[in-house]
Amino acid sequence: PNGTSSSSTGPGASAIASLKNLLTMMIQSGIVRSSHPAIAPMYFENLVRFGGYFEAEREAVAPVLMSFLGATGIHHPYNSVRPRIWYFLHRFVKQLPNSALAVYSSDFVSAVVGLLKISVDPAAIATPADAGSGYGLFDSQLFLFEACGMMLAPANLDDSTRMALLQHLFDPLFSGAQNLMNSKSADQLLQDPRALLQIHHYLTAIGSIVKGFPDVRVEKTASASTPDHLTASTVQVFLKAADMCVAILEALRNSQVVREAARFTLSRMLSVLGAEALPYLPRLIDSLVSSCAVEELLDLLGLLGLAVFKFKPYVAPTASELLLPVISKVYGFLDQVAQNGAAGTDEAVLLQDLRKAYLTWIAAIFNSDLDSVFLAPQNAQHIVTIFQPIATQLAADQSSPQSQRLAFGVISKAVQAWLVDPMGWHTLATLTPSALAALSSSSAASGDAS
Repeated sequence: PNGTSSSSTGPGASAIASLKNLLTMMIQSGIVRSSHPAIAPMYFENLVRFGGYFEAEREAVAPVLMSFLGATGIHHPYNSVRPRIWYFLHRFVKQLPNSALAVYSSDFVSAVVGLLKISVDPAAIATPADAGSGYGLFDSQLFLFEACGMMLAPANLDDSTRMALLQHLFDPLFSGAQNLMNSKSADQLLQDPRALLQIHHYLTAIGSIVKGFPDVRVEKTASASTPDHLTASTVQVFLKAADMCVAILEALRNSQVVREAARFTLSRMLSVLGAEALPYLPRLIDSLVSSCAVEELLDLLGLLGLAVFKFKPYVAPTASELLLPVISKVYGFLDQVAQNGAAGTDEAVLLQDLRKAYLTWIAAIFNSDLDSVFLAPQNAQHIVTIFQPIATQLAADQSSPQSQRLAFGVISKAVQAWLVDPMGWHTLATLTPSALAALSSSSAASGDAS
């Protein structure tokens, strides 16, 4: 149902051939040039729904892409129709192979760039986006920003062309954010909801462009240097964007919308740049942990779990540095509720999710063979503080069997990592405090060596 490239010779072969003929007739008819508001959305939805057609009919890509970029496509005269077509364009580009995109990159960006001017929807100022209202037209613009990123990602695109187009996209975002930061003090900006939303939009647009590039593949034996799927000049542009993003976050960390944008953008940088982006992680976590709410901490734990799993050859020093601040924030929320009780059902559910996310993150550290971070000099003295609540509270919480299982899983992994004695010198029944201290010292030394 989602493609027409099947070579089946069964009963469905004639139906597939008929569908191909219908799509060919639709494209060649020129019906998309009609400005009627019902025509273009149906036309482009059909093309996206049957994207497999273009695997067999590559010569149809050019005319369809030109119709997307034309006066009844993304520039449609009806305001209510345009955002829908932007979404279909994003899906269309995403379905095409990278190697087929490079030839259209310059024309694509030139046609789209006029639609990328960012402005704040007054309704978004009055109603926070976390209430479900979104950010108005900007939400649809993000499809265009990401589509531009996908068009610039192909390896067969000339690097000088890519850099010129990246500059064309990034310069207005950089200058817009920097001009706002220079126009007022941080305290004044924090009192200006429109300026904060504008900065949020600039950072999120940058992250959406980066999202169009493929994720880096990190192998255990790979070097931690520049990702081989990006050119050095592209990496430098992205690192410049990461620098600006972190600097803005550090200045405006008390704004929820700025924290949201920075978390999104830097998480995309981490996925695309790989180990190149790890130095920004401590600054990101430090700024987020100091002011974040429970919902943000949930997302943050997910990001840290991904970083630990994906970059385990290189992330150990960063994980050691971040361990205590993040754990302190988690236990701070849990202790607050233990003392005052949950404010309602929603908060109780959030805190239950927080327990699960926290335990999943701790388990990910063990699963990635990074348990030596607990035995790092700055963390070893806090091992009891870290694991006692897991054993005495989370593992004993019968109201949440899933949290219990996760807690017992973490305890089991800790025992296997630190108390299993391959030399047969001790058993758990005869293990004395002095012997436990000796084993811990040995494990710490082993962790430092690794």
